[in-house]
Amino acid sequence: MLDVPILIFEDAPLQDSVELRRLVNFPRTEITGEQEYRFNWHPIYNALGGISHGTPVLIRSLQVYREAARYLRDELSGEAIIFMDLHFTEPTSQEGGGKFNLTTDDVPDGLLEFASCVDDKVKSKEDVLQHFNPFRLGFMLAAIAARNTNWRGMIFFASQRVNVELGKVERCLNTGDRILWRDLRQAMAVGSTAQARAKIIGDAIEEFLERRKGPPFWPDQTNDWFKTLDSEIPHDPPPDSNQAVVDKVRGYLIQLLGGFAPPEPWFKSPQWECLYETLKGLIGAHSVSAAGTSKNLRLPAVPLILAAQMASKGSDIRWFKSFVWQSGRAEIMAHQNTADARESIRAMAVFLEHLSVGSNGESQVIGAMWGTVPGDRKKHLLIDFNIDPLSRVNGRGLLPTIFGSRWGDDKGQTVGAYEAMMECARKPGSAPSFSLCIYPVTGGDGQTITRLDFRTLEG
Repeated sequence: MLDVPILIFEDAPLQDSVELRRLVNFPRTEITGEQEYRFNWHPIYNALGGISHGTPVLIRSLQVYREAARYLRDELSGEAIIFMDLHFTEPTSQEGGGKFNLTTDDVPDGLLEFASCVDDKVKSKEDVLQHFNPFRLGFMLAAIAARNTNWRGMIFFASQRVNVELGKVERCLNTGDRILWRDLRQAMAVGSTAQARAKIIGDAIEEFLERRKGPPFWPDQTNDWFKTLDSEIPHDPPPDSNQAVVDKVRGYLIQLLGGFAPPEPWFKSPQWECLYETLKGLIGAHSVSAAGTSKNLRLPAVPLILAAQMASKGSDIRWFKSFVWQSGRAEIMAHQNTADARESIRAMAVFLEHLSVGSNGESQVIGAMWGTVPGDRKKHLLIDFNIDPLSRVNGRGLLPTIFGSRWGDDKGQTVGAYEAMMECARKPGSAPSFSLCIYPVTGGDGQTITRLDFRTLEG
């Protein structure tokens, strides 16, 4: 089970907090994408009080602001949903609110870069203090959180006073799909009923879960596929003239790929038998990912996983029409149970997706094909991406794609996804069952592109 805290950063306590807590009714447990999530208030940053602190922890002093910044920078990890006020003030007896006494030490270079990106009046750290304190301090906390690549989730700006140019914020922070950004255009602390704020939190959780569902790899109707020789979908591949079986396999692929029409050659020999055998390692009565027994994922399924993940996110998968199914019985993942197998398949899908779509939202996949490598008798599965592996600049550059950080020091979400994929692709104490190489090749138009080269290490 993964814990997903709800963090609320405010300088005023939430009105009707007792009623709000009753309506939200945390902790809440949900299951999606084979993963169980538990949602609950963050024990400190909840603007409610009475959870682990007698009074709410509010961003109303320099000390608390700095502690919140430190927490978001160094401690926040895993999954989270954050509601961020933008206007933080320190109470004074004369004016009823004033600036925090921040210094340039509170503005590291990365925050200066962000602030100057969203506001062209900002040229120096002193300008940041002038233009962001106190009315846009929430942007600074959000930027600090965005720089921390140890977590993923959602940030909701909750303010009625500040005009949020959300598109500019997203471009300047460049978090990809690791963080989903939203502007509520209303405050969480005041100005709405407890019922309305409970609905906001509920809707945020529903959107969080929807984005984590992933492709429908294992629909219930496929549970008994490939079970016996006389099953509705039999264990051995029937002739391609068996239209009833062909139609069911085609229907599964259309559902998995979001309406994509699979090419007819896939359902004719010899591709038909190869496609059939590949699916037996992914779904049905004898696959580890569906039944916890026997067959594991096979090499030809990798492009299918990529296409399904891209389709689930609304990306173009026309490149998949040119893929040719070939025999690939050797397994590339080895697991003991359904949960582990499904987790590894989804980890592979997420890693491939990070490379598949560029910063402009367009597909970077050129195609997937089979190939050979001098000195190696094994077949290699090759996936080409329209990424320049030698460029260090934004856009088609491989380094920005992989490391993905404006500040340059962080690991980046693609590297994190790669680590998760390789960790999931092995039994404890053993190595993964496949290798993955990334190297430059020359595309058909003479342009340098990036190639992912998968091959099995066993069998």
